[in-house]
Amino acid sequence: MRRSLGVTSAPRRVRGALALRGAAMIAGVGVCVIALGCKEDEPTCAQGTPIASPVYVHGHDVPLLTAPSSDAPRVVNQRASAVTHETVYRTVDPAYGLRGLCRLPKYVQVQIVSADGNTVDWGEVGWIEAGKVATQPTEDQSEGLLFDVSADHSLTWQQRKRVHDEARRVLREDPRCQHIVDGDRSSRSGRGYYLVCSPSGGSNYNVWIDF
Repeated sequence: MRRSLGVTSAPRRVRGALALRGAAMIAGVGVCVIALGCKEDEPTCAQGTPIASPVYVHGHDVPLLTAPSSDAPRVVNQRASAVTHETVYRTVDPAYGLRGLCRLPKYVQVQIVSADGNTVDWGEVGWIEAGKVATQPTEDQSEGLLFDVSADHSLTWQQRKRVHDEARRVLREDPRCQHIVDGDRSSRSGRGYYLVCSPSGGSNYNVWIDF
């Protein structure tokens, strides 16, 4: 499913260009403790128990919040908002790599450090419901499948299974395809569905699945 300007329905590759940048725009970031190994310009734990490990999103379009509360405002993607002239919020999914900063009983503070398998320096920090993240990747994430086809309800259950199985096959058999980061129904006649492969170098490319 494609997402618009990094949020809901346009290719993910545009989201990097529109990402919120700069630590000055981050809300709720703690003080760096050099003795704990952080760099002076890195965001650190704002409140709660400090953590220093990757966390993995298990969900789709998970909101990134400015504070550890369901009533907190969501993190705004400032550049996307400027382009669209409407407020665009940051959501995350398995294609995002997150560095854990703090843990509270119901929320985890994270920093976005990669997207679509590529390292990013966006400076985006926020809070996610603890039940939407885990300290271990799923089997799909470990194998490079960062696109959550189970969330594409435009497909039947059988079609979702077919896309999932084909995606895993491509990752096994295509040495160029390091990650599968997106997918959608094709608007072209005679084509069923496409998956977006992200190679270690070069541009993303599509792999087609005929239904």
